[in-house]
Amino acid sequence: MKISIAAVLPFFVLLAIFIYLIEILVAFIQAFIFANLTAVFIGQAFEGSHDDNEHGEGHRDDPVMV
Repeated sequence: MKISIAAVLPFFVLLAIFIYLIEILVAFIQAFIFANLTAVFIGQAFEGSHDDNEHGEGHRDDPVMV
């Protein structure tokens, strides 16, 4: 039994298109994750640490009694 190329060609063309669409989807997912991670890291860089005043002078943890 011989199978002609014309009979299997549409299957392989559709398979190639499907794989190409998956590659595009993966590229968009990678770009989305990269953009979010970049935004988080830049936000952390500008935010500074929460304990900036922990070791400074004039900082008291206990309430002042008058």
